[in-house]
This record gives sequence, C-alpha cells and structure tokens, in this order.
Amino acid sequence: MELLKHLLSCGRGPFFVVTVGTFALLARGEPSLAVLQTTPQASAQPAIAQESRVKAAFVVKFTQYTTWPAAAFESATAPFVIGIIGPSSSIADFEQEARAIAGPRPIEVRLVTTPEGATRCHAIYISKADSRAEENWLQALRANPILTVGETDRAIEYGAVIRFVTEGKKIRFEVSRPAMERAGLKISSDMLRYAKTVHNKPEAQP
Repeated sequence: MELLKHLLSCGRGPFFVVTVGTFALLARGEPSLAVLQTTPQASAQPAIAQESRVKAAFVVKFTQYTTWPAAAFESATAPFVIGIIGPSSSIADFEQEARAIAGPRPIEVRLVTTPEGATRCHAIYISKADSRAEENWLQALRANPILTVGETDRAIEYGAVIRFVTEGKKIRFEVSRPAMERAGLKISSDMLRYAKTVHNKPEAQP
C-alpha cells in the first residue's frame, strides 16, 4: 500500500509505524505527522530516493491541514498547485502522492524555475539541492499566500513557513507562526502539535 494511503487511513489511536523501504513514519494520533526514522530493513532503492518520496508525502499532507484565503484561487474548482524548486526527478514522487488525495480541487505539481512561476503556486518546496538560492526564493515569495517549505538551518529566519529538520536518522518539521500569518494561512492545531518547534519570533526582515 502506498505511503500516503497509510497516512490518510490512520486516525486517533495507539502508536503506529508506516514503513516505506528503509524508512518508517512514526506518529501518535491525528494527523499522521511527526517523525521519520530509518529502519534496518534492506531496500532496493537508494535511501535518498526514499527520503524524497517521504518528504513529498509530508508536503502533500501539510496542505491538507492548511487553509488558504479564498482570493488565492481563481475559482471554486481551480487546481491546487504545488511547486518544486529542485531536481525534476522529485516531481514523480509528488505526483504519486497527490493522486492519492480526494478533494474538491485537482492537485497539480510543477517544476518552478522563476519567481513569477512560483507566485502561481499555493505551496512551494525548496529542496536542499537548491539550498544556496533558498534565501532569495523565500524573500521573493514572502508577500504571497504560499505555504513555503525549506530545508536549510536558516529557512525559518529567511521566511519559510515550514522547515524540515534532520536529527540523526530522524526527520521532523518546524513551523513559523509569523510567516504563516504573514502569508494569510491557517495551519490546523492538530498539525501544529506535532511540530518539533512552533516559532513565534518574527523572521529576519529583507
């Protein structure tokens, strides 16, 4: 069964483990978000490919617990757009996870290469492969209603709403409340309670 189907099917209840290759997503209750941990099982796929897929599942899941202002969409049936800044190879992972979501809007996944293209998205994931340009991207997008997800140590400072955090063999996430509010977004308290840290201090100004 696909990772996201596991994520979506898990409700309130006891501790559970969802495994994809050498990785397991660990959480308690709802939503199915908290810790990504390596496990000793062998995998035919490289660990980096597995990590890419699980991060894609996280980002897609984040969007299900976030509310955008109505003005962010052209119409009630306009697609929800996730932009990827990084290797084009990760597009397939996001598309696979997006197909598992049944919602009122179709989800489109796009590779983003320009600030103009990024402003047409509702969520942006900046992979660590493009980390050198992360600050520039986040500064360019800070005035838009976009759920930005970064990976560098200073992503929150630069203006990201969410940052992936690696702790040894675990991956968790942090949330910036000031960045969320500046973007006009609302993140569910169910998701916030699984964040490693919810930052309340304003991020650095450009």
